[in-house]
Amino acid sequence: MRFAFLILLFLLCGGLVLEAYLAIKPAMHVVVISVTAVALFLFCVTPQHRRDMAWRTFVITMAMPILAWSLGNIWLLFALLGIGVPLIARRFAMIVPVYLFSLLLLPGLDIPVMIGPLKLFDFSVLDALAFGASATIFLDKRKAQPHIHHDIAAGAVIFLVGAALARDTSFSHLLRSSLNVVIDLGLPYYIVSRGVRTLEEVRVAMLWIGCGGVTLASLLFYEFLKGWPIYNILYANFHLPTLLIVKERAGYLRAAGPFTEPTSVAMVLAICMLCLWLCRAFFRSSWHHLLLLAVTMAGLFAPQSRGAWIGLILGMMLSELFRRRYLSIITKGGTVAIGLAMLLLAATISPNVSESIGLSGDSSDSSDYRRRLFDRGLEVFLDRPMLGYSVPELHIRLADLRQGEGIIDFVNSYLWILLMSGIGGLVIFVAPFLFYTWSVWRARPAVLGAYERREAATFIFASLGMTLEMLFFNSFGTRPAVFVFILFGLAAAFLGSVKTDALSHRAVMATV
Repeated sequence: MRFAFLILLFLLCGGLVLEAYLAIKPAMHVVVISVTAVALFLFCVTPQHRRDMAWRTFVITMAMPILAWSLGNIWLLFALLGIGVPLIARRFAMIVPVYLFSLLLLPGLDIPVMIGPLKLFDFSVLDALAFGASATIFLDKRKAQPHIHHDIAAGAVIFLVGAALARDTSFSHLLRSSLNVVIDLGLPYYIVSRGVRTLEEVRVAMLWIGCGGVTLASLLFYEFLKGWPIYNILYANFHLPTLLIVKERAGYLRAAGPFTEPTSVAMVLAICMLCLWLCRAFFRSSWHHLLLLAVTMAGLFAPQSRGAWIGLILGMMLSELFRRRYLSIITKGGTVAIGLAMLLLAATISPNVSESIGLSGDSSDSSDYRRRLFDRGLEVFLDRPMLGYSVPELHIRLADLRQGEGIIDFVNSYLWILLMSGIGGLVIFVAPFLFYTWSVWRARPAVLGAYERREAATFIFASLGMTLEMLFFNSFGTRPAVFVFILFGLAAAFLGSVKTDALSHRAVMATV
């Protein structure tokens, strides 16, 4: 009898262990791929920077997937992620790097915050990380103090989007919409603009963005090879009602990783790759640097997004322009032209290549939809060019553009802003990009002489420029919008540190 009981107990425990393993099996795949990518990155980086990154990046890449797949309560996950940012950072200077790296590793898992039947705002993984980081920075007196006009530029876009989304609705909806936008976009700007205080901290943030890019690229390439959208099951695990769209092109999955759709992840990964390309000084040799660029390039291929490749090429050209490497622009331009010619030649031979680059099949349908959206959107815009439309009215007027999922996919951010807020709204939306890029450009004489300043300024200038292009092919929302405000915050932090260094230099010279 006792033996039978022990056998039963053993089978029960074995069954529970097997059930637990099957529940978190996807997390094990994510952990193995992520840790391998981080280990490769740390192998390639110089020992000086490896020491600060090693244990933090390993803890983050192991803990976040395991927590997401093993916890049954979404609010417990949010709480642990929020607390985890300051705990892992430990030092003020590491809060922003840890936050930026963590942003790339899990899906949003948005859920409404309710008081009875009243919805207050939406909350997500991104917001939990932002609350943990921003609260720590807010309570620390050592935070940076950027100039007020930098905050006004970013705040204008936040106000514009919040007001446009709540237009022609109740005052309570206006407050709810504004609160959502402040949490989603205002907190990332606050974290970076206040958490980065020196040029060295800008460079460290760039290194962590590059590491996040390599990790994300590895996950995307794994999804692409397996044809397995790993993260989608998390929404079912937490019983979150959401529309999940799995896309394919030329018979291959368009990998989205922890993002909602492939075009968005491609946009963010292109920014990460540009950052990695400019971080050459952090790596042991050119070969180590090229190895990581190759990994990231493979990952950028997985979403099969043409807009991201165009943006990356534009970013590289802008980088060379900022650094006055005019011959390099010609060389790189010629290389791109030869590569494009070879790609077009391959498209005439291979149907898969033709579909991948948008000349036939489903990708051609996607291009047709973008053209129809632009034509119909322009037609509707001309009926009310100064004021635009509320969201419900806009959906009625463009009902013929609803796709199979029942949504109107505004894949052009500028058109979306134009339709909701008119010409004035578009001017307000574009103005901060021009303001920050022009400010960094004006600072060019002061930064080109020092390598540390030059690469940081080049990244901010070029990434803002390439983002302007990629927003033609992306909706303004979720993580692409978050990264836009991260770039705004980096620009504000960089310009503030340059001004501080200039004042310190003048003070020193005055005492000589």
